[in-house]
Amino acid sequence: MPAVAPSNLDWIPPSITVTDLKPGDSITTTFSLHNTNPVPIELRAVEFRDGDLFAGPTPLTVDITLSMDDTCPLNQDAIPPGATVNLTMTAALPAEAGNEYQGLEGTATVAATATEASVCETSSAGLGHGLASTGGAADPTITVLVAGTLIAAGVMLARRARKRGRQAQ
Repeated sequence: MPAVAPSNLDWIPPSITVTDLKPGDSITTTFSLHNTNPVPIELRAVEFRDGDLFAGPTPLTVDITLSMDDTCPLNQDAIPPGATVNLTMTAALPAEAGNEYQGLEGTATVAATATEASVCETSSAGLGHGLASTGGAADPTITVLVAGTLIAAGVMLARRARKRGRQAQ
C-alpha cells in the first residue's frame, strides 16, 4: 500500500504532558484527525515517551484509543475519505506510586503514518440492508436438526445399499 502524502492529513502530532499528577489521578485529552485524502486510510502509530514519570517501579501509564464512530464498517482500522475520528490519550499515575514521583514530568507523543486502506466498505450494502449477511452465528437448534437429518439419511442409504448387496448374492 502506498503511503499517503502527509500534506493530506489534518494532523498535529498529539501529545500529553504531565507535570503535577498525584498517585491515583489521571488526565485525559482528545485530538481530532480528519482524513482529507480521496482514499480511505489506515494509521500506524508509535508512541514516544519522555520524562522521569515513565521510570521506576510504578511509572505513568498512557492509554490511547481511537473513536470508531467514523471508521469503515468492514475494517475498523480504516478511516474513510472526509471522515473525522478522535484520538483520546489518558495518562494515569498508579495509586501505588510513592512520593518519589512528586514534581517529576513526563510527555507522551503519538507519531503516525497513514497508508491507503486495503478495504473500506462505506455503503450499507451487505449489512442487513437488502443483501444477505453471511458469516453470522448459526442457530444451534437448526444446526442439530440439519446434522441429524443428514446422519439419518446417510444411515438409510447405507442400509438400502447393504440390503441390495444381500439380494444380489
